[in-house]
Amino acid sequence: MEINILVGIDPGVSAGGIAIYKPGSPLVTVKMPEEPLDIYRLFKKIKRSGSPMIVVERLSIRGDDTGGKQYRIVTMLENYNNLVCCAKVLEIPLVLVTPMTWQTGLGLRAKGAKEDKSLRKEKYFQFATHSFPTDNVFKWNSDAVCILRFTQLMIANKPKWIPGHLVNRSECVFSFDLTDDSLKYDRLLRNERKFE
Repeated sequence: MEINILVGIDPGVSAGGIAIYKPGSPLVTVKMPEEPLDIYRLFKKIKRSGSPMIVVERLSIRGDDTGGKQYRIVTMLENYNNLVCCAKVLEIPLVLVTPMTWQTGLGLRAKGAKEDKSLRKEKYFQFATHSFPTDNVFKWNSDAVCILRFTQLMIANKPKWIPGHLVNRSECVFSFDLTDDSLKYDRLLRNERKFE
């Protein structure tokens, strides 16, 4: 299967989002569906328009997640499980990526002390709006957009990373348009960072 659509997903409860990108088309963003059947229908619709690969932020519960935070995380884990199951049932290539991996890969992870959540989210939003300046990027979907852009950088720089992280396949091939677009994005980002 030649992949020509990337789907980045932040399975958050209130601020979760899905970013869908096909080179030559505008970025499409969708709020995280609440019901498994809605996820399934969305994935089927995406699959009808091409050959997607889904990249989902991997979640886990830590020992210090208590009270209301623990409830939100349990709900996010349900979303996460629904996303993974729907991708597997529809036989869509699926990659799981930890927050630390994509944040570090984009140069967005602060070193040292824990960063304030609102400052961190603002940083992701600024990166996402800069990545897609004319498209519908908001704070609720900026993590998903960042995950999508991280995936493009992996296609451009570490093409073996993706097959090594596929959950339901052993290999994949990217379309020329997606590969070319990823390489162009990588060059643009490198040039911008030279002047920072």
